Amino acid sequence: MRSLPRFSIKNPVTVSMIVLAVLLLGFISFSRLGTNLMPEIENPQLFVDIDAGERPPAEIEKQLVEPIEALVVRQKGVVNVQSRIMSGRGQITISYAWENDMDQAFLELQKVLSPYSTRDDVEELQISRFNPNADPVIQMALSDSLSGNLNQLRLLVENNLRPDLVRLEGVADVALAGEREQIIEVLTEPELLQAYGVTLSQVVNKINSFNQNVSGGYIEEKGQRFVVRGTSVISQASDLEELVIKMAGYDANTGNPGSPVLLRDLAGVNIIEGRPSSIVRIDGQDCLGLYVYKENRYNTVEMTGKVFGVMEDFQKNHPGIKMEVVENQGDFIETSIAEVSDSALIGIFIAVVVLFLFLRNWGATMVVSIAIPLSVVATFGLMYFNDLTLNLMTLGGLALGAGMLVDNAIIVLENIYRLLEQGKSAREAAIEGAGSVGGAILASTLTTVVVFLPIVYLQGISGEFFKDQAWTVAFSLFCSLGVALMVVPLLSTRLIKRKQKPASESPRNHGFYQNFLEKALNRKGVVLLFALVLMGGSYMLIPLVGSSFLPEASSDELEIEVTLPPGTRLERTDKTLNAMEKSIRRLLPADALRWVYAHSGPSVTESGQSFSRGENEGFLKIAFSNFSSSLSRQTIAGLDRLFDNVPGLELHFQHTEPALKVLVRDENAPFVLEIRGADMDVLKTTTSEIAGVLSHDPDLLNVYTSFEEEAPEVDIRIDRLKAGMLGLDIPGIISQVEAVLKEQEAGSLEKGGSRTDIKVSNEKLNISDLKNLKIIDGDKKYRLNELATILVGYEPGQILRNNQMRVGKIYAGVSGEKPYDKIVDQVEEKVASMAIPPGYRVLVTGDEQRRKESFSQLMFALILSVVLVYMVMAAQFESLIHPFTILLTIPLAGVGTIITFWILGISFNVMAFIGVVMLGGIAVNDSIILVDAINQYKLAGLPLRQSVIQAAGDRLRPILMTSLTTMLALFPLALSIGRSASLRSPLAIAVIAGLFTSTILTLLVIPCVYELFDRSGRKLNNAS
Repeated sequence: MRSLPRFSIKNPVTVSMIVLAVLLLGFISFSRLGTNLMPEIENPQLFVDIDAGERPPAEIEKQLVEPIEALVVRQKGVVNVQSRIMSGRGQITISYAWENDMDQAFLELQKVLSPYSTRDDVEELQISRFNPNADPVIQMALSDSLSGNLNQLRLLVENNLRPDLVRLEGVADVALAGEREQIIEVLTEPELLQAYGVTLSQVVNKINSFNQNVSGGYIEEKGQRFVVRGTSVISQASDLEELVIKMAGYDANTGNPGSPVLLRDLAGVNIIEGRPSSIVRIDGQDCLGLYVYKENRYNTVEMTGKVFGVMEDFQKNHPGIKMEVVENQGDFIETSIAEVSDSALIGIFIAVVVLFLFLRNWGATMVVSIAIPLSVVATFGLMYFNDLTLNLMTLGGLALGAGMLVDNAIIVLENIYRLLEQGKSAREAAIEGAGSVGGAILASTLTTVVVFLPIVYLQGISGEFFKDQAWTVAFSLFCSLGVALMVVPLLSTRLIKRKQKPASESPRNHGFYQNFLEKALNRKGVVLLFALVLMGGSYMLIPLVGSSFLPEASSDELEIEVTLPPGTRLERTDKTLNAMEKSIRRLLPADALRWVYAHSGPSVTESGQSFSRGENEGFLKIAFSNFSSSLSRQTIAGLDRLFDNVPGLELHFQHTEPALKVLVRDENAPFVLEIRGADMDVLKTTTSEIAGVLSHDPDLLNVYTSFEEEAPEVDIRIDRLKAGMLGLDIPGIISQVEAVLKEQEAGSLEKGGSRTDIKVSNEKLNISDLKNLKIIDGDKKYRLNELATILVGYEPGQILRNNQMRVGKIYAGVSGEKPYDKIVDQVEEKVASMAIPPGYRVLVTGDEQRRKESFSQLMFALILSVVLVYMVMAAQFESLIHPFTILLTIPLAGVGTIITFWILGISFNVMAFIGVVMLGGIAVNDSIILVDAINQYKLAGLPLRQSVIQAAGDRLRPILMTSLTTMLALFPLALSIGRSASLRSPLAIAVIAGLFTSTILTLLVIPCVYELFDRSGRKLNNAS
């Protein structure tokens, strides 16, 4: 390994040009790297939305969903099919294997389901791709502080702001919520309509016929062509009142023309504010909600920057408009990038300080100070060419590698520095120092890199997210290896002055450590027994530590989902949210809140539709001034106490953190219990019984089921015999009922560039009025209750299906006081003690299912990484025994991780597991350096014991330096400071704690094991 250092020292200009080229390409790559919250993933799911009019769920299930499921489940790569059926609508979610070609799957699904889209009982069938970035990137509350008129604000936003935003590159759509729109209401009186013999449909048709311009062809005269157009567009609301609806008293036989019946004779015409589809408030004041959606694979930070640039210009031109940012993922990303960058810089600074404290030489310190940024910039180039983006995972990988980046440089530099202390020239020390440890740092780099290979092969959501981090760490380590073997030797010859001391003078020694090690080698049995007891005791703590899927979110925002009984009107939902907001302000100090955002009614989606939320649902979003978990718990406990006895009211709490939202977005709550069976009544009863038992569990919060309360409905059962005898048909009867009950559109009135819709309606009817409703058939009139029986009942609730079976689900939050797996064990014990009907299965899904899948894959990755590490070391040392010595470091590293998590009370999660997998490659580095040095001294002719003690003394300093730099570089990430820290800190804690114990135990246990194995091996050879 001396060729690279010799080449760099012999050709300084060539190496300098290579370095400059790397820096140039690295800076250009950095400027062009995309920025996003999370790695771009293609979630292998397709959605099928079915609009089936007003059909009940059971009918939609039997006629549409079941046949479609039977077709879909046979498609290539399908792993799961879930369905949700509500009144009039069905949604089927098809999950594919992660390696499946989703473009091909989309085309095949369209082909298979094309016959259903043309069926008479299907109004609309849509197939769409699931997009993890479908949530709005920006959410704002807009209000007019001058006039407070939401209709004027809506017109201003729709005509001025929205077109400017939609034109921006990267903006997919801009949606509004809470808009108030003026309409022209034509309110008819039923008695007058009956007296004049006019129906509501006739009124609508008359308004439409007069409110239009009609082309009448053209006339040519004297060489000119005149376009003929009949104009009758209504420009004022008062003109509507003068429309002639019919001529009363007209008699063709006598020639009596009759008298005109005007619209004002039948109805009142008024300009009013229409009923909103949703209501939005900020701090109790009505406002507009503005939602901005991003195109896939576009730079989030760049897009949000452009949006806020337009918003600033809009606010300057309209100074009365007040804007409150409710959510800005671009700001979250920028903050997270700044946090990780700061952590990396602090880590680099600490590494430099540690190096100076050990070497006490400014020249040596300068060498590493130059090597670190060079390695980082080179990594940016490799990231760009591999199509990676700057996101939480890649930046976390860079921060993770901040300490490891300097390891190779430190090992080379320390060896050069040691040879300089022995009196060798700078050139000789650089070539020999870098060459003698070149094999060791190559092996340590490869062992760390091969640990990430299994992560790259992981499937599922965890594999998709951690691939980018794995590539980033691997790139940074390869760059640091190149810098250590080429740049560090060259810089050391220029920046480090040769020690002015004779070669015979003994270099700095570590007498205390070597004496202690010799005593330990004399008592190998005691040392190894102590290590085994320590490992056994710590691994017995694993059940006490517990496990969970993801770390608990730590966010300064709390979201409260509110659900009222089905059929609740939007106005009542809004009053409920308003009362909750006032209660929150009474519960908390005045300065504890930044704002409270309330949204009542259907949610806003990019497609403009809402499948999951009706008028009886809404949410509150609370932003704390200075977040503390006690404030959040105080809010949750207070609202639970205040609203616990309100009938039909359900509250679901969750902390909003974009980093976690992407990973856990497919369920309503962290805990989900699924009951599978055929009969809906048995399923509902069983689900309710289990939910009743679980609601008394103090570790579960807000327990509720998928069986919603049934919405009230009026069932008109028409007497077919009587209707047939009278010459009436069912569509004709129901269409008249619908015309009376439904608001009907009758065109619009355009004035000043804005349109005002004209809506014709009848006076609101109650159920008694409905029974006496007149059904008109020519000159004959019948009351509705003469033709039909009118019953008041309840509309069937939703039906859930999973893999062609009906399911009921129980949702709950978790208290966080116990590890998640312990709560699951408790629930499974309670369910096992209950009498579950034969043929029905109860499974814990949600986070628990994802935890099991992720842990099994990560365990496979850990085992595979250990095997690969062994192979690399066996090839490096050309030995099958010494790699076993080094692999002992991995269980020693696990000791520190387990004990630390137990002391801190943190449950073991996916992020911590990733840290343990990384430890498999990081922790063995110290052992590789030590064993490599022992082998070199043995080759030089030293006895075994002397080789072990001499190598341990020589490598003590680089081992301590590399371990300390890695641990201290990760220390800022482990502090859980920052908005995205909840995802990063478990990984950092796992690596720091494991590396701490592995370093200390490596310096004592590994020499003892090496000597034991080496002597045993020689005895076997001698015996053979």
